[in-house]
Amino acid sequence: MFFAGGEPVRLLIVDDNNEYRKYLRRVLSAEEDLIVENEASDGEGAVLLAQQLKPDVILMDVNLPGIDGLNATRRIKEQLTRTAVIILSNDETCRDTAASFGADAFLSKSSSLSEILAAIRRTQSNRGEHESLSKPTDSKGKGVALTVLLLLGMV
Repeated sequence: MFFAGGEPVRLLIVDDNNEYRKYLRRVLSAEEDLIVENEASDGEGAVLLAQQLKPDVILMDVNLPGIDGLNATRRIKEQLTRTAVIILSNDETCRDTAASFGADAFLSKSSSLSEILAAIRRTQSNRGEHESLSKPTDSKGKGVALTVLLLLGMV
C-alpha cells in the first residue's frame, strides 16, 4: 500500500531486543511499499527519533529501558497525532491499557509477518477513520491465533 503520490509507508522500529529489531528490519525492508527509517532500543530514543523523522508508523515494544513503550507512545502521540503506533508485546494484560496511552493497534510479538503487515497497512488505510477490529479471521473464516485490535479513536 502506497500513500497517494506513490510514497511508501515510513516505519520506526522500537525494541530493546536487538535480534528482534534486526529481524523486523530485515523482513519489513523486503516489502516494496515500506521503508524502515530507523530503529531505537529505548523509549527516550523512540521519542527523539519520532520527533526527527515523523514516521507514518511506529512498531513499539512495551518493556523498554528508561521510558517504557506506553509512556513513549503517549509522548509521541501528543506531538505526532498522524503517526500510528502499533504496540508489540507478549503481555496481553497491557492490551486495554495501550488504548489509553494512544496506541492505534496491539499485536503479540509472536504475530506472523502477515499479521504485522496487515496491521501496518490497516492503520494507514484507516487514517482518520474510527474503526475497531477484533479477532480477525483467516481465509477459512476462523479466528486467527493472535488478535489484532485497532484502537483508532478510543483515546
